[in-house]
Amino acid sequence: MQIKPQHAITLLIVLPVLALAGCASTPVKPYTGNAPNDFTLYLIVEGGHSELALPARQIPGRLDVFRHDFPDARYLSFGWGERAYFMAGNPTSGETLRAIFPASSTLLVSGLTVPPPQAFIPSVKVFPVKVSKPGFMRLSRYIWSYVAPDGNGQPRRLSPGHRPDSAFYASSGTYDLFHTCNTWTMEALKVAGKPVHPGGVILASQVVDQAQALRENEDAKRQGIR
Repeated sequence: MQIKPQHAITLLIVLPVLALAGCASTPVKPYTGNAPNDFTLYLIVEGGHSELALPARQIPGRLDVFRHDFPDARYLSFGWGERAYFMAGNPTSGETLRAIFPASSTLLVSGLTVPPPQAFIPSVKVFPVKVSKPGFMRLSRYIWSYVAPDGNGQPRRLSPGHRPDSAFYASSGTYDLFHTCNTWTMEALKVAGKPVHPGGVILASQVVDQAQALRENEDAKRQGIR
């Protein structure tokens, strides 16, 4: 969830009220096998928003349909968010407030012609994540489950995205303060079999903390420390 400084006061007023309701989370069934991690995807954290970039030619299942919209892409990046807020580009305080409560959502798909570490400016955090083939397949199905297809079963394009070679698509998921883009991203990694914890994840800083811990743990395993 990306919050602009001028809208922070709105959240300071509303957050204590919503906190009384507790924290909801979407249950997911992660891959629990021990297949080798042969696929590399990327976790991208830009400002308050996080998303995942997948190697386009290796995407399995129905999610592969997005390759037709971005034929030159080497990677397809998938980001999820509240529809009005995410698509606004420069959201108002009213749109920020509405994004806190349950609302319709959208999926931003971006075609990247270079690997993600080269596609974004240095301030954007990019973490490589290794997953297994079964985990990658589960991740693909998870992302597709958030696509609201049209009458022909195809993704329903809403508008061009804010980035070059990107577009917003209709999503079937419900967005709210306790199920943000960052919750969604961490659930996707959990589905893929990574030892992350989506519950309670609201902010991008929480995603970064877990991504760094995941990287340190995997580095230690490769070095035989753990």
